[in-house]
Amino acid sequence: MFMKSFIKYICALTLMFVLFSGNEIIAGAALSNKTSVQDCIKNPDLCKQEQPSGEENQESETEDAAAPVGIGFLDIVRMIAALAFVVALLYFLLRFINKKSRSYQESHIVRHLGGTALGGSRSVQIVKVGDRVFVLGVGEDVSLLKEIEDPAERGDLISRYEDQSEMMMQPADIVNKLKKRFNKQSEMKEPTPFKQEFEQKINELKKNREQAMRNLADRERNQDE
Repeated sequence: MFMKSFIKYICALTLMFVLFSGNEIIAGAALSNKTSVQDCIKNPDLCKQEQPSGEENQESETEDAAAPVGIGFLDIVRMIAALAFVVALLYFLLRFINKKSRSYQESHIVRHLGGTALGGSRSVQIVKVGDRVFVLGVGEDVSLLKEIEDPAERGDLISRYEDQSEMMMQPADIVNKLKKRFNKQSEMKEPTPFKQEFEQKINELKKNREQAMRNLADRERNQDE
């Protein structure tokens, strides 16, 4: 967990550096073309040669005023490319960490394959010890419920665990989760209008009243018979 947060922090710093380093490089190049104050003091003739005339100053000021200010198309392309690079880098780093953690778990004798909560601080856990798979009941104490001796069932549980851990790092799964979350938020932001809900309640009351009247009429008819 600490490793993942550290990688996200590094990727964020990389993205900020890529986005803002271009302007700093351009500004540095522009400043490097100008003669420094120390050079002017040592060689006054050099500064005199670089001083433009009045007309040239006016033309340069006019060009600077007419130059467009803002973010250009190339800047947008560069930002998108930098973002895609950082996302791809983060994805491959997480996959690498996932594979390393899996190989680290496989090297251990005891391996947790999964479990489910049953309520009341009780759960069922599946643990792999060496080549054997056990089903444990965890509550106030730990008890052995079953040992899975069938090789096919054992292999199926292990393959499901590996597939599940692999799918957690798939980009399609991440995109689907983001879509589901966005759809839930949009549904919460669009509540049912009050008028429509009120009409639905009125119709339900009418149906219930009609059904009650039918039941009452049937009872009276049965009593008369």
